[in-house]
Amino acid sequence: MKSVNKQSLPLIPGRLALNSWSYRTISIQVALLCLLFLVIYSPTMASLVRMWWSSDDYSHGFLVPFISLYLAWIKRDELSRIRIEPGLWSGGVLVLFAGLMLVAGKLGGFIVLQELSLPLMIAGMVLLFAGKLFLKSLALPIAYLFFMIKMFGEGSDRFHRPFQLLAAKIGIGTLHLFGFTAYQEGNFIQLPNALLEVAAACSGIRFLVSIIAIGIPLAYLTQRTLLRRGGLVLFAIVIAILANGLRVALIGMWTYYHGTNMIHGPFHIFYGVFVSWIGFIALFGGAWFLRRGAGEDENALSSKTPVNDHRNENLLRRKWEERIQSNQWNRSWFIATLLLTGIGSYHYFHRISPVPLENGFTAFPMTIENWKGRDLDSKNEMIKVPKTDDELVRTYQRAENDHPVNVYVGYFDSQTEEKKLVTYTTSWKFHRGEEKVSIQGVSGQSYQVNEVILNDGGDRRAVLFWYDLNGRVVASRYAAKLWSLWDGLIFGRTNGALVALSIPLGPESKLEQDFNHEKDFLRDLIPQLHNYLDHNLGFGKG
Repeated sequence: MKSVNKQSLPLIPGRLALNSWSYRTISIQVALLCLLFLVIYSPTMASLVRMWWSSDDYSHGFLVPFISLYLAWIKRDELSRIRIEPGLWSGGVLVLFAGLMLVAGKLGGFIVLQELSLPLMIAGMVLLFAGKLFLKSLALPIAYLFFMIKMFGEGSDRFHRPFQLLAAKIGIGTLHLFGFTAYQEGNFIQLPNALLEVAAACSGIRFLVSIIAIGIPLAYLTQRTLLRRGGLVLFAIVIAILANGLRVALIGMWTYYHGTNMIHGPFHIFYGVFVSWIGFIALFGGAWFLRRGAGEDENALSSKTPVNDHRNENLLRRKWEERIQSNQWNRSWFIATLLLTGIGSYHYFHRISPVPLENGFTAFPMTIENWKGRDLDSKNEMIKVPKTDDELVRTYQRAENDHPVNVYVGYFDSQTEEKKLVTYTTSWKFHRGEEKVSIQGVSGQSYQVNEVILNDGGDRRAVLFWYDLNGRVVASRYAAKLWSLWDGLIFGRTNGALVALSIPLGPESKLEQDFNHEKDFLRDLIPQLHNYLDHNLGFGKG
């Protein structure tokens, strides 16, 4: 019997061996796809790098892509055994959806939406070229990419608030334990010589993101069971929460003896880093303890793990060569190229046209029905919105003995990431405890607006406010964002305004009466605003 050289065996019939021409063709196709991807996402990637560089809370973002690649690399043997079944329809839809998110984020000036589209685009490409089973195997490496995005920014107060209260509660308990006199009211801590606020920046939630971002891959790589992995991450989170409460207590102790000097600036940042340090120590210490406590069973399991040598690497390469079928690859490549080209063209060539007010608010009527108006100094207006293109700051009074109603309208002729209608600052100021109320207009149409009491130092006001998007009266900030995106995508414009009516509240003010007074003026004001802010995009009002 003759011996056979295994390396000279022909490939299995029906499989495709990649010759040098096939390699060159596929290399060119892959290079073109990568070039298209970089052209489309280079501004988004640059924005991410700037955010990682400038924010201590998200500096872990530099590690995320490399950790994700490593998590994918260690799955290469598992991936080599998965049958490639390209999902042309499902993958194409996901790529298109991610592209629409990217375009909508750019047109509406929402950088987070653009950043979120990046992992989704990668998932869509995997699904398009390799199928559901392949995507399922790569779910963790792809999902891990979301940690490089600023998840807790604008509109995240609902997430911060519980952690603020928890930090204040742990802090006040620690102060009492050491014999300090202190009282808690909400997220405020009253000391004998100062009042401390556990603000959103002190909630610790952003430090938790960093700890979870490091904890997930550490637990995955060092622990064998899901229970141990989840337990390790949960342990680090609990320790970090306790550390943040201790941080609040330490600031309280310092303030008790030294006043409010040095509790801000570098000293405050140090206390913030303290939370991360404690969390990371808990992570690595817990990983070592759990790994050590796993015993001989786990060591035996790890000893049975096959070691990759050159023969395994050659076999893996051979399997890839056998499993790629030219017709499947070319269909997927054509769909991906077509979609990326279309998305990129729209992304770069669809422009937003500013829509300035024709005459500005200088021509806005001083008399509205039986209300007489006069201009106010905008510098003293607490309801101002930053970076507007035009402003109306005026007060209207119906009779001498009536309360004057202050009117503020901040108008944007277009919105960008740096200049937009709904921001974290405006959300934090207006959307805290607001209630939505319906008001019947003079023409019989119903409008929904927000009713809230604003307090800025000694300036306390009853306020009705809403967003005006081309004549649409919108109470919800999220609906305002969606309308801005819609107008940007369909009409190429993102103009809009914030409108607020306010009455200063004194010791003898009757709140219900003041709100009703504002509602009376609102009914007369809205038709006049429509003449200035409605740009006839073909939609009804309200």
